Amino acid sequence: MKPEETEEEQAARAALRAAEAGLKRLLDDRQAGVYDGAAARYFGPLLREANEAVEAARAEVGKYDGGGAVQLPFRSVSLEELTAAWDDASLPMKRDLLRLAIDRIMVRKAPRRGIRFNGHERLDIEWAQPAQQEDFTEAA
Repeated sequence: MKPEETEEEQAARAALRAAEAGLKRLLDDRQAGVYDGAAARYFGPLLREANEAVEAARAEVGKYDGGGAVQLPFRSVSLEELTAAWDDASLPMKRDLLRLAIDRIMVRKAPRRGIRFNGHERLDIEWAQPAQQEDFTEAA
């Protein structure tokens, strides 16, 4: 199951769509004759800028494309190494990992209005259970 896109990934994909639409508009305008005559000198720089915007947006989206595989940076076994890897992970990676690790978060009502939120008292986190691994070794 693919985790939901992060807000950053959605923004990157939206930026790519906008850059591609801008390039298409520019090319459509060229074909319609908008850049004929004296305006022709503007077409080259505008085309270069539009292509650069598309390439930059593609590079940003490329940061989120893992080819369908979940890339986990946590191969270490010690708590110190695991903590360091978590601290070094990007915010989108942390969000994706939490989506994989948490099935549900339940929030209880506050005992009364106006009190400060205390997550330890009001939150219940239902952690995802590891999948059962089948033993594929043959019986001797």
